[in-house]
Amino acid sequence: MPDLSPQKTVLLIGASRGLGFAMVEEYLKRGWRVIATGREGSAEKLRQIAKTSHGALEVETIDIMISEQVAALRGRLRARRLDLLLRVLVSRTTIVKRSRMSRPRNLCA
Repeated sequence: MPDLSPQKTVLLIGASRGLGFAMVEEYLKRGWRVIATGREGSAEKLRQIAKTSHGALEVETIDIMISEQVAALRGRLRARRLDLLLRVLVSRTTIVKRSRMSRPRNLCA
């Protein structure tokens, strides 16, 4: 049965740490329902917050690189209304500057 409550729901993929975790906290402060995903072994902080969120935070353990896990999550959420879907992917970016010798130099190392 679809969720008909007026409270907005966001699905945050990659929310177990860093920017994604901060977004979970911010959406909860703003009164949203949050479905947050993290890989196996990385979602413990999310589970701790979920215990005190009065049902506003749901934690799903999923590796988005495994298609079976993505399909299972899609199946579990199929009947749910999602107002926003965010995939949080932050990787270390290497800034490269060409030297006179045309060899790239890593400025972040």
